[in-house]
Amino acid sequence: MKGHEAQISKKVMKDVIAIHLEEYVKSGEAANEDCFGRVGLVDAAIVKAVRKTGCPVLTADLELCLVLENLGLPAFNFRNLRLNEAPL
Repeated sequence: MKGHEAQISKKVMKDVIAIHLEEYVKSGEAANEDCFGRVGLVDAAIVKAVRKTGCPVLTADLELCLVLENLGLPAFNFRNLRLNEAPL
């Protein structure tokens, strides 16, 4: 994205971030997630946070998206959405 479209996108992201609470996940808790060996610490922390909050994840990381979907958690692969031109 460039120009005006990028500015709008960043404004929307800023507005969304402002109304959501951040969920802190300790590294030890993330490492205890079954998916830790498959996706690593950061993605395991995301899985842990989504389990707690139910907040949907929009990611370009296919492996993370598959882990979340297999757990029945809300996840969307950005690349698939873009390829299908599905509305967000």
